[in-house]
Parts: sequence; C-alpha cells; structure tokens
Amino acid sequence: MNNHSYYPNYYAVEDVFVTQEKVECKVNTKLLKMGFLDAGSESEDLQEGRTVTLPLWYIKELKINNPYFSVCIPDIYKNVHKAVCEAESTHIELGKLHTYFYEYGRYLTPYDRNHIVGKIVFETMRHRVRHLLDISKNIIEHGKPEHRLDNIESKLYEEGVKTNNLVRFF
Repeated sequence: MNNHSYYPNYYAVEDVFVTQEKVECKVNTKLLKMGFLDAGSESEDLQEGRTVTLPLWYIKELKINNPYFSVCIPDIYKNVHKAVCEAESTHIELGKLHTYFYEYGRYLTPYDRNHIVGKIVFETMRHRVRHLLDISKNIIEHGKPEHRLDNIESKLYEEGVKTNNLVRFF
C-alpha cells in the first residue's frame, strides 16, 4: 500500500506550486529604489498606495503586520464565502477556482484582518468531506469529478476509492 502523504513543507512539490502563486499587495509606505517591483511604474521608487503583485513565498517571509505591504485577499475566497452561505458547497468547482484552494487559503489566513479566509477554508472542507466520501463509494455511477475537486480533495478521493476497493475484496 502507498504510504505517500502530503504535508506542507519546503520539500513538497505541491507546496512549491502554492507558494509560487502571486498575491496582490498594497504598498503602505514609500519604498526607495523598489520601483522595479511595479512593472507599470516609471519611477525608481515605489509610491505609497500602489498595488504590486508579489509571490506568496516572499510575502510569507515578511512579518504578518509588516509596515511595508498589506496583503489583499483574492476574490476567490470572497466568492466561495458567498456561495457556501447561499448554496450547497458541493456544487462549487474548487478545481476551477484554484487548484490548491485549501493550501493557498492556509497561507493567506494570517494576513486576513477580517478572519474570514480560515473560516471559509474550514467550512468548505467540512461541507465537502461527506460528499467526497459518497462519491468515492459510488465511483462506477459518476466517475471522477476532477473539475470540482482541488488538489487535496483529489488525493482524498483517490485514497477513498482505493480503500473501498480493498474492503470489497474481504
């Protein structure tokens, strides 16, 4: 049996993919000689109030309450929050929204001043786990709904199918 598991760390390929994602950040103070961070800027300095896109690996190395940048939470978490509150969360196509929805949200949670991203990630997973269990048992009827699952859900689905196949043989 395959004992491979994913735990976010420096050496996990999935973690590298997640931390390569770009995050919009608002510049809080004038940064001298940092104008190169903004591709549209003609100035040598990065002006206060500008929005720059930085990789997540850079952002996570800064202090959470750093004086230079404020992280802007991506719209996908705002849209998912609305969908989870208004509709069935199993109808949300997380794979299309973001391949690494849960991991990306986990990294953004410390920078969310409204504390909504952590709740969204938790509630979305809580609602979808039961659905993952059901579809992994009924693989013959439906097939794999790849476009609806993110990376972690796909792995849970595959493990559920393997487990159900092993149980059938006993």
